[in-house]
Amino acid sequence: MEAVERIEVVRGAASLQYGPQFGGTVNYVLPGGAVHTGPTIAARETVGSDGLRNTFGAVRGGLARLTYSGFAQSRSSNGWRPNSDLWQASG
Repeated sequence: MEAVERIEVVRGAASLQYGPQFGGTVNYVLPGGAVHTGPTIAARETVGSDGLRNTFGAVRGGLARLTYSGFAQSRSSNGWRPNSDLWQASG
């Protein structure tokens, strides 16, 4: 969720373009880069109890008419009880 700019909920007849599901559509909007800008780098490190470690990094920018955006996240924890270890990576 650290990479998400905003969450949109599309309800009603407009959601039918995504299929006949009941209740609407959830759209996760990720931020994009801006045209004619250098790279913007963001980094975040979080630590907590039970060996929690969360690392997040993102880069955004643009060259001429081309924009780019990317992120990577790694999260791990030892857990508070036996066999509750966690390791997750996303990008």
